[in-house]
Amino acid sequence: MMGSVVLNLAPDAMFMKPGNGTGMNGTAAMVMNVAEREAMRVALSTSMTVLIGLFQLAMGVAQVGFLVRYLSDPLVGGFTTAAAVSVVVSQLKLIFNVPTGNYNSVLAIFYTIGDVFNNIKKANMVDLIAGILTIIVVMLGKEFNIRFQKQLPAPIPFEVIVTVIDAGVSYAVDLGNNYGAGIVKYIPRGFIPPQPPDVSLFSSVVGPSFSTAVVSYAIAISVAKVYAAKHDLEVDGNQELIAFGFSNIVCGCFGGFVATTALSRTAIQESTGGKTQVASIIAALLVLIVIVALGPLLQPLQKSQCWGALLLPT
Repeated sequence: MMGSVVLNLAPDAMFMKPGNGTGMNGTAAMVMNVAEREAMRVALSTSMTVLIGLFQLAMGVAQVGFLVRYLSDPLVGGFTTAAAVSVVVSQLKLIFNVPTGNYNSVLAIFYTIGDVFNNIKKANMVDLIAGILTIIVVMLGKEFNIRFQKQLPAPIPFEVIVTVIDAGVSYAVDLGNNYGAGIVKYIPRGFIPPQPPDVSLFSSVVGPSFSTAVVSYAIAISVAKVYAAKHDLEVDGNQELIAFGFSNIVCGCFGGFVATTALSRTAIQESTGGKTQVASIIAALLVLIVIVALGPLLQPLQKSQCWGALLLPT
């Protein structure tokens, strides 16, 4: 949702400037100011993230979270199933390494599937094999962890093992250059300095920010209720609103993107035995280490492998 809002408010045409050369019809050639475009889009996304956080914090303080109890199990199940299907279809292009359009309409899933099949002859076999092998290994690993659950002190993280192996093989063979495989490539290191959002942009994004705040909260609560029912736990809707509100406010000040529950990553954490906030803290520390120091080691990683590792838990 944020992506479509940012693209609508800061389209490429807005940053086309006359260049020094001339076009074929004698008019001045147009050149895109990429730096200005990216700066504007970052400003819009960070302002929107902070505003979403403010909306969620206000709703949490106003005790709007009581509405969670009116979300029926069929509604939650349908919502999470639809989200899972949307995630899988949107990432199909990665396992085949084929181009697809960016769609935001109601029929986006069908358009994406159509693009994948129309370009299926362009599929990269190296990426396809890596994705299929990852799915097989993760599937067998999941069964192994279930069968030997009592003998193992903790589930074996087969997803991590496959990721490390794939990154090593991709680097050694140079799959990106030699075989045209789709790899992660550049991963920036470090953080940008914190800065307050551009308040002047709030009026432009107030409507989309409120709708995104509601939808992102609905996604998070739907996933939370699924796992709460599975483990016989209770969900405090107001607590979730306040937590998301503070997270998005801080995140926006650091140039981050709006936060909500990630269905695939939640499923992976649950399937590997993570049950408390300690698992999330450890995961956050590992992400911090990757951002600060280990990012270049994952640059050769194939995107199809990432898709395969996320598919089964989703």
